[in-house]
Amino acid sequence: MKQLSQLAFAWVLRQSNVANALIEASKPEQVEENVKAVDVQLSDEVIEKLKRFLHKDHIG
Repeated sequence: MKQLSQLAFAWVLRQSNVANALIEASKPEQVEENVKAVDVQLSDEVIEKLKRFLHKDHIG
């Protein structure tokens, strides 16, 4: 995984309540990098860390 955006998209795409994810980009290279998130495999450890982070008071 090269980009933080790939991590974000990989997380979103693996949520059972998400039907699709929209990608906004100003350059074709950004789209190419973000599409690679489909192939990103998140380990159980990373998923747990993300869950703990997202369930704290970090989000509105």
